[in-house]
Amino acid sequence: MNRVLIEYQGGGGCWNEQTCFTDQRAVTALRLEPDLIDEAANAGMHDHGDGRNPFRDWHHVIVSYCTADQHWGDAVRQYGAHTFHHKGAVNAQAALDWVFANIPSPERAFVAGHSAGAYGSVLGAAIVAHHYPDAAVFQLGDSGVGANGPTSIQPVIAQWNVLAHYPAYLGGDPLQMQDLNDLYLEVARAFPQLRLSEVTSAFDIDQGDNYAYLGGSGGTRGWSADARAALAELDAAIPAFSAYRSPGWHHGITNHLEFHTLAVGALAVAQWVESLMGAQVPPSVDCGDDCGGTLYGDHGAPEEWACLATAPPPPVPEVATAHVVFRLTRPGGAPAPGVAVQACAATDHDCAAPLVAGVTDPLGAVELAVPTGSVGFDGFLMARGDGSFVDRFYFRPPLRRSHHPFLLRPTWEHTTAAQVQAMGVAFGVTADPAKGAMTIGTSDCANGVTAQATVRVDGRAPDGYWDPTRGLNPTSGVLYYWLNLTPGVHDVVVTRTSDAAPLTTTSLYVGAGSMTQAFALGPGR
Repeated sequence: MNRVLIEYQGGGGCWNEQTCFTDQRAVTALRLEPDLIDEAANAGMHDHGDGRNPFRDWHHVIVSYCTADQHWGDAVRQYGAHTFHHKGAVNAQAALDWVFANIPSPERAFVAGHSAGAYGSVLGAAIVAHHYPDAAVFQLGDSGVGANGPTSIQPVIAQWNVLAHYPAYLGGDPLQMQDLNDLYLEVARAFPQLRLSEVTSAFDIDQGDNYAYLGGSGGTRGWSADARAALAELDAAIPAFSAYRSPGWHHGITNHLEFHTLAVGALAVAQWVESLMGAQVPPSVDCGDDCGGTLYGDHGAPEEWACLATAPPPPVPEVATAHVVFRLTRPGGAPAPGVAVQACAATDHDCAAPLVAGVTDPLGAVELAVPTGSVGFDGFLMARGDGSFVDRFYFRPPLRRSHHPFLLRPTWEHTTAAQVQAMGVAFGVTADPAKGAMTIGTSDCANGVTAQATVRVDGRAPDGYWDPTRGLNPTSGVLYYWLNLTPGVHDVVVTRTSDAAPLTTTSLYVGAGSMTQAFALGPGR
């Protein structure tokens, strides 16, 4: 098969000391490379054994990434005490040179990218189209929409020295670009036959956070409105452009199982991507104003959380076996794949004899079918993995029906007693390092600030909280509540402030000198 898929790896971006080091906006994605190229551990367009994959029999080249410059830069910058090498354009061109030498005349070339790689794919597609004038060339940006609020990207582009490798055959001045849409327009003018496209979820939390970081207002909901407008602008201006705006919150579609299962109407994302290579440019697809959506099996509770102002979902009948869909994330919200999760009896505190076990998928989620019997599942879930401390997540009262993870999305990390003290300082309280720390974050359905939730742990209010108005957490709209607790199991109840209706009821284990984090995102038990 004389066809090649060139995929630009994602991994964040940064442009000064704060974004590169203080807030760690850049991700050194090369550490993920073994997983990225392991087909057995990947899904979506990475799984070449899946007959549904439009690229199953294509050559597949990964343009790896660790330079935090959207694959565009050629600069060495000094950020405080650190030297940072923005060499994305140099690295990407080396990869393309290999492709051009080894695949001299493909019938088709498809240039794709996820997150930061979505930005790289736009410029990369122009370079590929210029080099292969006789090939049919296509581009797809996954989870990288040109919506950055009122902030121009001009200073960032200058910092990365994008001009050094900006192709002469493209018009415009990259130093004058306001956002990614400007680059799409220039590429379309230079290569009118090049099929350009974007796919994104309607409420992508990661893009919403970046939008806030660049000065956009309204949280993820504000980003969603601007992103929809940005896609509509390109759809109207470029005849060969189309977009797919899917339901949900997720960041990245093409490299997950949802590539085949997530759909608007009857049209799955993968089917739409395959249609990009048809005789006609496919029409854009938009989930419209109702973009909640479902990622995992719906066992009676909606996958997307609802706004805290709405009523909880209808009761779900009790079942003999409850399905627990549990998502684990790392600090900052990144998924935690490959983590062993076990369901354990309440009296088996070390989970020596797990009742059932599973491993989190690329989205950090795992679905376990736990026995309920006549009293319900009164045990806990135990997560163990990759050097982070073991944590336990209990259910109070015993689980008598299926449950989904975003009612309480756990986050875990290895923490020392000194870090517990430092976190206390950040929250404005004095922390006892012999105890453990617990933080509970609350947000509305679009990751925006909510004052509609009341948090109680063991019946009492938290000791302190973090919020954007205090300048301590400027990149997120989430309110974080803090408690310094004795080691052991603690009951957590989150209610709607207006009428005290329960939103989330569960229990979390806190270890000595460690921290347990969780996010209450909507109506629950």
